[in-house]
This record gives sequence, structure tokens and C-alpha cells, in this order.
Amino acid sequence: MSRHGRARRAVRGGLRRALRDLLAHGEPRAVARRAAGGERGVGTVVTAGVCLALVAVAAGVVVLVLWLGSITRAQGIADLAALAAASDIAKGGPGCKAADLSAEEHGARVAGCRIEGQRRSFVVEVTVRLDVAGLGVRGLAVERAATAGTG
Repeated sequence: MSRHGRARRAVRGGLRRALRDLLAHGEPRAVARRAAGGERGVGTVVTAGVCLALVAVAAGVVVLVLWLGSITRAQGIADLAALAAASDIAKGGPGCKAADLSAEEHGARVAGCRIEGQRRSFVVEVTVRLDVAGLGVRGLAVERAATAGTG
């Protein structure tokens, strides 16, 4: 057999193997091995990056939920403090002292208390400051205001 005949047979055999691998695995093994050779470890890096991104998103969601919870809680405390002040004023008291006590009982502090009007017709506005719980950051707080009265 001539040299050219052996070469043709080798090429045909290689093509048959490549076609068989293509049908069985989706691509020839030699091509798959060659392609994967330069990208070894890339899957690990991509997986680590995706996991890090998911952790960052989860942390952001936790911060947002804590923030929104603190806003809702602060609004409730402000409402209670304003009602306590209005009740105290209606009974002849100073009003803002009752707002202070109500806010302190619920873990907040009064940032402002303003009374407009007299005993028969008045409006009291109370602003409450509440630290955001669970974040571990000192000085991070939300403020909410509420009004109550007869006028």
C-alpha cells in the first residue's frame, strides 16, 4: 500500500471517530479537550462570583427590610406619643412630657414637640427619632412625625 493510501485511511478513521464523538457527546473529544485546556478553573471563579453577588443582594434585602420595619415602628410610636400628649393637654397637663414618657417606653426619643392652640382647640405635633435596630451602625436612625388634637 502506498504512503498516500495509508494517509487517506488515517484521515477517514479520524473523521469517523470525530463524527462518532460528535453524535454521542455533542462535540469531538479532541476539540472538547483542546477548548477546556485554556479555561481550566474558570467555572470555579464564575461560581464564586455568582455566590458573592447573591450574598450581596441578600445583605441588601436584609438592610432594606430592617429599615422599613424601623420606619413602621417609628410611625406607630409617633402616633402613640402624639395621642398621649393630646390626652394630657385635654386633661390640663403640659402634653410634651407625656409624649416623652410614651416614646421612652417604646424605645424611642422625642425629637420635637409643638403645641398650637389652647385647651379647647389644639393640635400637637410630635416628632420621634428611633435607631434602626439590627444593623449595628450607631447613629443610623429614622424620624417620623404625627399629629393629634381637637382642632
